[in-house]
Parts: sequence; C-alpha cells; structure tokens
Amino acid sequence: MIMQISLQRARALPWVLAVGAILFVLAGCGGVLDGKNADTKPLAGTRDQQAAALLAQIRDYDSLGQWGQVVRTTGALLGYHRDDPRCATALALAIPAAMKLGDPATSLGWARLYEGSFAADSLLSPTFLKTRDLALGQRDTLTAAAFQVLLWRQDPMLVLGDSDLIGPVPLLSGLNRAQLGQLEIRLAPLPVEGLLGFHRVRRLMLAGRVDQARIVATALVAATPGDPWAAASADLVAGRRTLAAPADRQAATVVGLLVPLTGRNAGFGNAMDEAARLALTHAREAGGPELTLEELDTGGDPVQAVQAARTFCARPQVGVLVGALASGPTVAAALVASAAGVPLVSPTASNERIESLGEGIFQTNMNDQRDIRNLADLAVVVLGKKRTAILGPDNPAGHSMGDIFRARVDSLGGEVVAEAYFPAAVTDFHAQILEVRRRMPEVVFVPASFEQMTLLGPQLDFHHLGSLVLGTSAWSSGQPSVQQAAAFEGVIYPDGQARFPSAWVDRFEASWEEDAYSGDQTAVARMTYLAVRRVAEAMAGDTAPNRAEIARALAEYLQASTVEEMGDGDVAALTRGLRLVRNGTRETFPAGLFRAAFAAASDSSGTRFLSPDSDSTANRSLESR
Repeated sequence: MIMQISLQRARALPWVLAVGAILFVLAGCGGVLDGKNADTKPLAGTRDQQAAALLAQIRDYDSLGQWGQVVRTTGALLGYHRDDPRCATALALAIPAAMKLGDPATSLGWARLYEGSFAADSLLSPTFLKTRDLALGQRDTLTAAAFQVLLWRQDPMLVLGDSDLIGPVPLLSGLNRAQLGQLEIRLAPLPVEGLLGFHRVRRLMLAGRVDQARIVATALVAATPGDPWAAASADLVAGRRTLAAPADRQAATVVGLLVPLTGRNAGFGNAMDEAARLALTHAREAGGPELTLEELDTGGDPVQAVQAARTFCARPQVGVLVGALASGPTVAAALVASAAGVPLVSPTASNERIESLGEGIFQTNMNDQRDIRNLADLAVVVLGKKRTAILGPDNPAGHSMGDIFRARVDSLGGEVVAEAYFPAAVTDFHAQILEVRRRMPEVVFVPASFEQMTLLGPQLDFHHLGSLVLGTSAWSSGQPSVQQAAAFEGVIYPDGQARFPSAWVDRFEASWEEDAYSGDQTAVARMTYLAVRRVAEAMAGDTAPNRAEIARALAEYLQASTVEEMGDGDVAALTRGLRLVRNGTRETFPAGLFRAAFAAASDSSGTRFLSPDSDSTANRSLESR
C-alpha cells in the first residue's frame, strides 16, 4: 500500500505541488482558522475506501462549520486521490469554505483546480455562484467578479443568450482598466482573454466608439480563435447581434423590500414590511402610482441579502430596492444593486459609506460625517462665517465629530479659532465657554447630546457667547420642555425627517399602531415609511418609469450635496435635512432666504463666499444668541 501511494504521488507531483502550495499557507495558520489543529483520522482499507472516508470527514466538518478543516482535508483528498470523482464534491464544499474564512486567494486557487480537472461536473456552476455571493457578502467585488467570470466560462449563454441580443455584463461593468488587469492576473492561467475582451468591446459599443470596438474585436478573434466570446464580439461589431435593452430601460412598477423576516431582527423586519405597505397605500390615496410591494427575507445575513438582491435585480419590473435594516446586509445588497443598475434606498443602515458604493445608492437616515460636513459648508460658504469654534464633550465621539468639522472648515478656507472639550458628566461649562468666547468665533459647533445641550444652552446665553450654534442629529431625538426650549433657540442642527414633508410624518403617526411594536421598531418603521413615500413619488408619472429614471428622480431628493457639487444659488440642495429653531418652533432651514443673497454674492465677487459683514436679509435672519 505504501509503495502504491508513493508511485501515485510521484506521478501527480506537479498537480500536488499546486495543491501543496495552498496547504502550506493554511498549515502556517495552525489552529487559527477554526481553533483546532488538523486532525485527519487514520485511514485504512482500499484507495476507494480511503477516498470515501476522507469525503465523509469533509462533510462532517462542513456540517459543523469547521471551514479550515474542510479546506485542509480536501487538500489531503486531492493530494492522494486526485482522479477520484469524489474530489469534485469535496471542492464544491472547500471553495465556499475558504471564502467564509476570508481567504479569497485560496478559494480562487481551488476554483482554478476545480475548473481544470472537473469542468463537466454538475456542481461547478452552483459552487461558483454561491462563492460569488459569499464574496459580495464580504464586500470583495474583485473576487466576486472573478467567480462571475468562472461562471460565465461554464455557461456563456447566461450573457450571450440564444437570441440575437447580447445582455448586460454586471460586476465587470463597475471595474476600471486596472481592476480588469488585476482580474486577469488573479484568474491566470485560465484562458479568460476572450470573455474580458468581449466586455471591452461591449463597453466601447455602448459608448458609441464603434471603430475602436471593431479593432479590439478583430484582435480578439485572431488571438483566441474558436472562443465563443471572441465570436460574439465579432458578431456585435458586424451587426449580427445587438445590445439588449438594459433592464434599467424597462418600465418598472414593483418595489423590492429586503428585510429580516426570520432571525433575531424579525420584529424589525415585520415593522419595516408593514410600514412600507402603509406608505404605498397612503401614496396611492394621495394620487400616487399603483405600485406593488414584494419582500424577500435576508435573515439579517449579508450572503442571504446578496441572493435576495440578485433575485430582485434579475426581474426588470422591480424598479428599486429598499432595505436591508443593518449595515452588513445593506452593503452587500447595495453592491449587487449597483452592479445591476438598480437604485437602492437604505432607510436605516448606519454605515456612513453606503452611498459611496455606487450611483443610485441612497441613504435617508442620519449620517454624521455627511451632516457635519454640510454644517461646515453652511457656516463657511452660505453664511460666510470664517471664524468657527468647537465646544464638545471630552470623549471619542465628541473628538471624532470635532475632527470632521475642523477638517471640512479648513478645506473651505475657514478657520477653527478655538476648541474646548468638557468632561462628559460635568454640569458647569463656564470654563470651556469662556475659553471659546475669548477667541470671538462667529459660529460654534457643539457635538453634544440632547441632554447635554439642555444644560449647556442656558449657560451659553448667560455668558453671552454671541455666536451662531450648530448641533448634531442627536438634538432631533428629544423634545425640550417649555423650560428647556430657550436652550435651543436659534440653533441649527441636522434632522433626517426634515428631508420629508411634515404631512407624511403626521400621516404615519396617525396611522401607526405603536402598541404592536417597540419604540425602536416604531422608529425604524417611521424611517422606512418616509423612504418608501419618497420612492413612490420618484416612481410617479403618466407612464411607469424605468430604473434609470427612478434613480435620477431619487437623486433630486436624496443625493448628498456638497459645495463642490452645488450650482450657484442652489442652497436648498446643500441645506436639505437641516432644522432651525425659531421662536421655540423647529422649522425646516429657510434656504429661500439665502438663495438670492448667495447668488448675488457669487456674481458680484466671483467667489462663492458671502462677506462675513454682509448686510443681507439672509444674514440678519440668523441673529446671534
């Protein structure tokens, strides 16, 4: 038996070395991968019995979630029994196991071996599809694209189809030239030149650069004769095939809701579902469009969210996605939606970079980084206040928000002339207030909680600070008493609900059954309701809009604005979502007062900045405290 195994290993040496390279990396991790050292049980019997026993171990490890053991034991099976058909089943488990370990390199290494040796196996495409979704769930778009390419190599008809139309190429469409080059390196030595070349030809055709597309297609056919993707490229430039109308150009009447209907957050998911249905009903009663709401369960899991988003995106009648509660599933779903050209609205996720994942991805909830930058834009650009200060709690959150404000003010040419931080539990702020007052700032940013501001506000007045006060979204969470109201007079702060008509908020409050849900669930339901009302407004019209039209309409209402993006006089876009407390009442920021003054200052001075001593109606409307 020993001699037989040795001869087999000698014959398989090049192949085993490839497997061994992966195992060497894994072995170096020791027990870190799953908390245990490799413990492959001693094997006896014939070679067939050994292979069967190893596969049984792999299945056991997979059922227990011991992904490192799955990968290592698969390596043992491949090293000694590479011609055994059971290897395909083992690889179908090992490839996603490596991805779950956060090891895309090993996962792709297994995939290349799998495709090279078991290309006809029925488990191949489902394995690549599952691992692609795992990569998206881990926000690794390049690895996801690699598995998408492997999937298309197995079934070109997923894109080419059996008609004269060539469909879209999701995931690859979002990669630039450098990333496509990285993709080729990661997939080497597999022959993917034809597929990636087809993608380049298709992108050139979409851009109207037909002559350049023809040159690329001709070179591709010469370099990869017989490749179906090269042939499709030639057909495309010759007019024998045409580009299919993208799904985002087809009329859409369905809103796809991504929510956890199972798992520990099912209560929140049910609240979101009920609120979304209520929103569409109210929108319809107000003369809005006839829309259908469909929901898919994410279970609170990023991978399940990817699969649900992919299901919705594959249906052209689904015009927009809403969800998916927490940041992890929302980010994963947003990557899928962005690649497919489907707008997604997140009412609740707190990750501050979700909107940066792609065009058509929107957040309607509060975002501290964006809101604090907008406050700085308001102070320096719209109000022309160059001298600013920061007065906040001496804790990580206070310093972090202060850092954001300072960086933005500096970038706009303003100056933070004073910074003072007070202990979080203090009730006497006179030392910090006097320190700030000595520097005579025109604006003071106060990253304090609502409760802290109820104590701090009266002392600001007592010590005659004389500056405009800017706050945070935390100030929208409480309702000051009659005695506390003076503490907030004249302040400006972000409030997510300010982005929506007050009539919508009132309608929700009047219709929602609060007794059926907790306070937190009701808050999530309120945010979902407002987001879906905005979606319904974006989907209104004499005819059903397509995805691209829906995304443009949503951008008008929800797209984050900065001074770099702001047109002359477009103060409303910059100040969307801000509140001003005036005469004890919380009002939407009066952008109209500033629009004319802002435009006039820009025209007369050639700069966007208002003069700090401008005598405009706008500046006089915000009197100092």
